Amino acid sequence: MSGSNKWILARWYLRDMRRGNPITMPAVDPHFNLMLRDSLLEHERLHNCRIEGHWIHCKLEMRSGVLVPIRVRILMSILGLNGKGFYAPEVYCDECWMTRNIDWHVYNHGELCWVFNREWTYVLNRRYSSGIKLDDLADLGAQWLVRNVENLINKHNVGFCESLTEWLPEWGGYEHGIEKAEDQLIKGIQLGLIR
Repeated sequence: MSGSNKWILARWYLRDMRRGNPITMPAVDPHFNLMLRDSLLEHERLHNCRIEGHWIHCKLEMRSGVLVPIRVRILMSILGLNGKGFYAPEVYCDECWMTRNIDWHVYNHGELCWVFNREWTYVLNRRYSSGIKLDDLADLGAQWLVRNVENLINKHNVGFCESLTEWLPEWGGYEHGIEKAEDQLIKGIQLGLIR
């Protein structure tokens, strides 16, 4: 598929995704969120996990060996838009050295902006539509969550240790605002960086 056709397809897909169009948003097996939860509970980098309702309380083992407490909320009753698609789990970290500022990809209430939800939905829907087994898709989602959350927490740790007041441009991340972030997502799809 040519680059311009990928761009047109991605734009169309995202617009339809917002509308909850069933043509581009396959119905998701209701067991996916349970499988994702189980994949997270079994992940070798998550320790001391306990479940309380929709929450998983655990400690993320950083590459440095440090354990950082996080909370993950998987909404079992919400399967994306209109019961279709995939919705990224919410992740929270309450460490005092985390900068609660949208420019640092952390909301004031401690929720981490660890993934652009439309990227999560796009990638998982594409993989699901291509025939990947649901348990493999759940493992992929768990790996993605752990990798992105660790990456974000590491940047906050560096920022704290180095007394940084601003997010470094070389750290990247999605721009603020849905339209800008969608444009960035589409460019990533067009360049083959997001599949």
